Amino acid sequence: MLQEPTPPLLVFLGAPPPPRGSSSPPPSPFWGAASPPPIGSFEKVFKTDHHPQKGTPLGGVIPSHFIRVGVHGSNGGVGPNDPLVRRGTSRESAQRLAKQAEAAEEAGNAQNGVPYGHGVSVTTPGSNARLAKDPADAVSATRRALEDAGFPVRHTPTRSAPNHHTVQRPKPVTEEIADLFNRVFGRKPKGG
Repeated sequence: MLQEPTPPLLVFLGAPPPPRGSSSPPPSPFWGAASPPPIGSFEKVFKTDHHPQKGTPLGGVIPSHFIRVGVHGSNGGVGPNDPLVRRGTSRESAQRLAKQAEAAEEAGNAQNGVPYGHGVSVTTPGSNARLAKDPADAVSATRRALEDAGFPVRHTPTRSAPNHHTVQRPKPVTEEIADLFNRVFGRKPKGG
């Protein structure tokens, strides 16, 4: 079950100056948040001068001392226990994964402005059923399983696949990394 999209959390990079003529201390570094977000919940952190979504608290402009922090399930991405599908049931080699990761990195940014990064494509079971020629020719793993194995997941929607995500790969993609990635999806390791 997909989580409801949640707005990004805005956090200060550094305390802004107090209002003119004010002797009060600057606001909490976690302005607008009751408490700091839990450790490990960050999906993507980057500096921005303009929030890409409507409803920004400052009339559409966010000063550069803010950052946007997407958490699991933010902006339509799947939650930690939701499955993600990778097409194909056969083991993928390090060379294949590296080639796809490089192509993703060169592709730039997704529809939501998030960089694809050095990673490979996954989607939701519903999108796989709708878009794949053979939906049964696929494997799945939860977002948590991928991230616990050291593969961060970014929500990177495309025009044709709004539930597209990119599973990040370290550089270089070694056979050990490929084996771990394949095991997370339940595929047999090389020689297995």
